[in-house]
Amino acid sequence: MNKVKVIISNRQNVVKIPTGIRLLVRRCCNAALRLENFSEDAEISVTFVDNDEIRLLNKQHRNIDSATDVLSFPLGENGVYDHNESGAALLGDIVISMPKAVEQAELYGHSLQREVGYLTAHSMFHLLGYDHVDEGPMNIFAGYSGLYLVMPESRFRELAGERADLYLTQHTLYLKAEDHRKTAERIQTLVSGWMETDGGYAFVNDEAEQVETEKNLLLTVDVFTYGFIVLISLIAAANVFNTISTAFLLRRREFAVLSSVGMTPKEMSRMLNFECLFYGLKALLFGIPAALLVTYEIYRVVSASWATGFRIPAASIPVAVVSVFAVVFAAMLYARSKMRRENIIDSIREESL
Repeated sequence: MNKVKVIISNRQNVVKIPTGIRLLVRRCCNAALRLENFSEDAEISVTFVDNDEIRLLNKQHRNIDSATDVLSFPLGENGVYDHNESGAALLGDIVISMPKAVEQAELYGHSLQREVGYLTAHSMFHLLGYDHVDEGPMNIFAGYSGLYLVMPESRFRELAGERADLYLTQHTLYLKAEDHRKTAERIQTLVSGWMETDGGYAFVNDEAEQVETEKNLLLTVDVFTYGFIVLISLIAAANVFNTISTAFLLRRREFAVLSSVGMTPKEMSRMLNFECLFYGLKALLFGIPAALLVTYEIYRVVSASWATGFRIPAASIPVAVVSVFAVVFAAMLYARSKMRRENIIDSIREESL
């Protein structure tokens, strides 16, 4: 089979994209191309937007100042397309309003997946050259590769006879099985044989397989993400530890002089504790706002392709605070333990040389 690349992006935050929608869109695009016997590799762009953006596009390109459910922007004409660097035909862009899709799914009493699948298939035929003809003879829906004839259902039943219900009736069947893979494969085999013999059409979707695939993908992302975070955190902690402990050790002369003029070990520890507290507060004063800004920028990038809300990682902030003070005080204690083993007179003499 020819390669079909479907580039899917999400530019809205109104509707959360359900699991499996992206796979459904790709399957609809592939099904339309197979139905039309499209013989080339192809590339299609599908974008989910909100009502405001699709209204603006509708105004710009069709001079209609209202939101619509879907817009199609074909790049070819009469079956002739430009091609990308890999040789795939650039069919065009599909823009779907997700709020409109939800609204129409509720209006017609079917699922959002059914509505998005219909809008995708509908637009694919526009990309393949079909167009609406309201005034044409017998309501023909025409394109470069064939004709569709719109007629009353009663007339269709007269022409199709006993096979009419096969084409007019659509059913959706949900199954729950212990071994979903074998069940899906068996149903697909039965359906394929039925489509070859009776000429009908059926779509088999293994939702459990999709969920497992997405979970495995998320697990892989989590492993790499948290592994990277742990690695960077350890490197940062080691650098901070080394910097602070070295700074304390370089101040041995200062500490020795303070001890020689009567500062007790308890007073010295109190002074150093206040210094560590100051270092930690200063780091958090700059670090937490910077981290929140970075988190928001990451959210902005991710939200362009995935519907998600922004939330402040409140549970992570106390962990960061505790970690900062732990590293700072550990560095101080390490330096103090080394200085306790040194003689005051020797420290002053070494610093003077």
